[in-house]
Amino acid sequence: ELNKIDDYLSKVNGNKLVVAQFGASWCAPCKKMKPVIEKLGEDNDNIESLYIDIDEFPGILLEKK
Repeated sequence: ELNKIDDYLSKVNGNKLVVAQFGASWCAPCKKMKPVIEKLGEDNDNIESLYIDIDEFPGILLEKK
């Protein structure tokens, strides 16, 4: 789970494929998909999974890689 903008930038600027899930704590489908996305990163060395709570980081949607 993302804790700060710098974490996001370091992951998306790294060498791995990033699978990012944008969600919210109140979103039931987001909560259901979170473990699936996390497992992608755990099972694949070349994939970095990332969960971004848009209520905590609304400005992150404007960041560009």
